Formats: sequence, structure tokens, C-alpha cells
Amino acid sequence: MKKQHVVIALFCLVVMMFSACYSAIPDMTAEEEARITQYMANLLLEYDTNYQSAYLKADEKAAALAKEEAVRQKAEQIRKEEEMIRKEKEEANKPDDIEVSEGNANADGDLESFNEYLGFDKIDISYLGKTFCMRYPESEEIVSFAMTPSEGNEFVILNFELNNTSGADYFIDMMDEGNYFVLRFNETEQKRALTTLLEEDLSIYSDTLSPGDKRKVVLVFEKPLDLELDSPELEVRSLARDIYKKIPLD
Repeated sequence: MKKQHVVIALFCLVVMMFSACYSAIPDMTAEEEARITQYMANLLLEYDTNYQSAYLKADEKAAALAKEEAVRQKAEQIRKEEEMIRKEKEEANKPDDIEVSEGNANADGDLESFNEYLGFDKIDISYLGKTFCMRYPESEEIVSFAMTPSEGNEFVILNFELNNTSGADYFIDMMDEGNYFVLRFNETEQKRALTTLLEEDLSIYSDTLSPGDKRKVVLVFEKPLDLELDSPELEVRSLARDIYKKIPLD
């Protein structure tokens, strides 16, 4: 409260200095006048609770910047992986619709081994089903990082739960393992998981789970509205670890 009084007093002083009501107006350059005016405006705004609430707190800003950097790194990783795939296809003289993997005989996977494919053998991963929506997160109360699909599409959300059963702290860093995900359906259609700013985005998930901790995570895909999601399969790929698995979801 005392600081607010000081600010108000200073503001009044500046107003008087720039008005005809005060006779001792000091000589100042236009630049000096602008600096003082900006300084007073900043002080007033600093103690205006309505102004403060419109901006992120320091820890929230740091978290948002860290998430943005993680997305940037993921995008760069995806670019490099796609370039590697393109080169491998060109060297093998294969058309683009043929998968590059260690062989189809080894490609069949299952949800029970999902954690092993990702490189996290001490974490249980449960599949909680899929949902369809035109906005994610769906809650109207959540406005930060809310997404809508591109025109003519809808979101397919694959829901999972991570459970640390190791008896000790366990660090998960999805990008370090080089994992990425593709949703295949209708035998011919395939969509890569979207990279988002969501904390629960499994494709870029990075956090430490304490013993017994459970976390809900998601993979977000887009699909055309006019296509049914028949016989969906989740493909798990990691060029760094030579992993390619197809996991039936139904």
C-alpha cells in the first residue's frame, strides 16, 4: 500500500511538471520526457492487479518457454528422421508408400509391450481408448494451448496412462529415445502424431515419475471427417533404436 502511495505521488508530480499548474518546469529533452513518462506508466502498471493477471508469472513463463523449446527440438528431430527415411528409400529404390523397417516379420506388436518399444521397461503403459473431438482440450475452462483441427478434419485422441512400478524415481524423456508415432487406419490411410504444446503430449513427454505415480498422456492425430477409423493401428518408430512396431488398437 505504501508503494502505491509513492507511485501515485510521483505520478502527480510528473503531471504537474508537464502542466501549466507548476511553474518550475525543468528543461528536458524529448527523449528524457519520454523516458520519465514510460517509467511512471510502468510503475503504475506494476501495481495494477488487473494488468498483472493478464500476464504469465515467472515460473509459468519459464515452463511455456521450455515447452516451446521442446517442440522446436521435436520438429527438428522429425525433419532429420524424415530426411533419413527419404535417403534410405532412394538408396533402396523403393516407392514412397513402402515402409522402411527391419522387416515385416518383426513388425507385429502389442499394447502389453508398448513400454518396451518406447525404451521405458520399468513403466507400465495402459491404453485407455480413443476419443474424437473438434477441440482439444475440450473443456471450455481451459484456454491455454487449446487446438482446433484443420478444415475438413477432426482430432483423434489416443489416451494412455503411465504408471511407475519401478519402486524408484524414473525419468522419461521421449525425445531422447527418438520415438515418433503414426496412426494407420483403413489399411491405406496414415497420419503422424501432431506435436503440440500440451504437457500431456506423449510424443514429447519429459518428466520424472515418483514410485507409484500415474500420469494421463495423449497422442493427438487428425483424420478427415468423412473417413471412418477402421482397424486402427498405432505404429511406433525409432530410427535411433531401430524400432518399428505396429500395434492393433481394436
